Amino acid sequence: MPRKAAGLSAIRVRSAKPGRYGDGNGLYLFVRSPDARFWVFRYTRAGRMREMGLGSARTFSLAEARTKAAELHRKVKEGIDPLAERDALAATAAEAVTFAHVADRYIAAHEAGWRNDKHKQQWRNTIDTYAAPILGALPVGFRRRQPPSREPRPAIAPACQRRCRSRRKPSLSANSVAVANARPRCP
Repeated sequence: MPRKAAGLSAIRVRSAKPGRYGDGNGLYLFVRSPDARFWVFRYTRAGRMREMGLGSARTFSLAEARTKAAELHRKVKEGIDPLAERDALAATAAEAVTFAHVADRYIAAHEAGWRNDKHKQQWRNTIDTYAAPILGALPVGFRRRQPPSREPRPAIAPACQRRCRSRRKPSLSANSVAVANARPRCP
């Protein structure tokens, strides 16, 4: 029979040395350094031990972490896998963000730094003409099985300047999404 965790106090949370401290009901405090403390909910699902991060101990108090752990413990008892549920919600949210939406946000965020209105219009036209018809409706988290072809498309082959811009703009927009954390993390 496993022994019951002694439980934590607010003072113990603040003064704990590096290690793992159980509070009971699947709630653990992980301390890596005096500045790195975070809450983890541990549970067993289909014979496998699973761990779900609940957030920083700076952000969530002991009482808030206990409340979260109690909710998650109830879900596990009902047969719901909290990690699978969280991942499904994240995937749904990522599908709602399309390339066209992110490109518009990128242009809106950066157009103040462009020198004249012609640059703004060139960015919009290049995205709308070359990238949006292919990528516009795709969710940002979409990944191809094979890398895209590096050969220039016939419509933009004669103009090197446009070809370079059209290749650079989608990558800049995709990078801005990654920075904004709109794209889901890789598993």
